[in-house]
Amino acid sequence: MQQQRFRDFDQAIKINSSFTQAFNDRGLAYVSKGETDRAIEDFNQAIKLNPKLALAFSARGNSLASKAEYDKAIADLTQALSIVTPQTPPALVVLVYAALGDGYHKTDQHAKAREVWADGALKFPDDDGLKQRLESEGHALAVIVTHALSAGRRVNTTLKGLLPIA
Repeated sequence: MQQQRFRDFDQAIKINSSFTQAFNDRGLAYVSKGETDRAIEDFNQAIKLNPKLALAFSARGNSLASKAEYDKAIADLTQALSIVTPQTPPALVVLVYAALGDGYHKTDQHAKAREVWADGALKFPDDDGLKQRLESEGHALAVIVTHALSAGRRVNTTLKGLLPIA
């Protein structure tokens, strides 16, 4: 079944090499398969085709974070936040706030991490993940962040709640 999914993405891209969503979705499929580098290549192409696609910046940033490339991840996640619109699904925006703060935490910019999480919590006060980060310290916080950034865990490949509903 997974092989068929990749054949479908490949065929869609062959038919229309400017099909941004096919590149982005194939990248997410590569993440779920554990092929982070190939995923990043597809996110690169999706971003090249549509530099306003917050989901692609978020997915690439999370993929980079899973490889401990935190500075690049922070840049992508910052870009994702900068292009959020009122139509951006809240679940995606929350994910970006959490991941961006996590990236800052992993680069020992703890005050900046808390600032990002707090900004996100102001906009999304019911989000348990952001609350948990803000309420935790020391080792407990490090465990939360490390778990969130582990490969395969970071990018929601189901897209549930991450795409606008037309």
